[in-house]
Amino acid sequence: MNLRVFVIVLALAGGCQVAIDKGEVIGPWECTRGERISCVDVQPDGSYAQTITVAGRRELSTSSTWTWELKPDEGMGILFKGFQHLNDRGEAADKPPGLWLVVPERRIPFGAARLVVSDDEGIYYRKRSTPCEVPAN
Repeated sequence: MNLRVFVIVLALAGGCQVAIDKGEVIGPWECTRGERISCVDVQPDGSYAQTITVAGRRELSTSSTWTWELKPDEGMGILFKGFQHLNDRGEAADKPPGLWLVVPERRIPFGAARLVVSDDEGIYYRKRSTPCEVPAN
């Protein structure tokens, strides 16, 4: 087995994470937990909009700001102000929304990007190909 193939196999087997740069986080992201879907549109001007729907009906719509920051022991990521994340039961976790550091990564080199809200609870946002829709109540 040549060295290149061995390195690729080792990377795939180890599930290594690869950082994502600031420009790659711009755009729409989605997380599905049970019947709830959280969709976040990250804008290049430092703002974002978030919509949480339950069974196709809007539960929450909010917008605020984000910054690109390095946090000790957590790494480089997006600090969302006023963010509402979905917990492992599929419920909105914090009322009112709070500050959340979201770590962007790729699970493997050249794999799909994701935003890690809580690795312990397995809460990940995946990039959408279309903008978030905000349904009427």
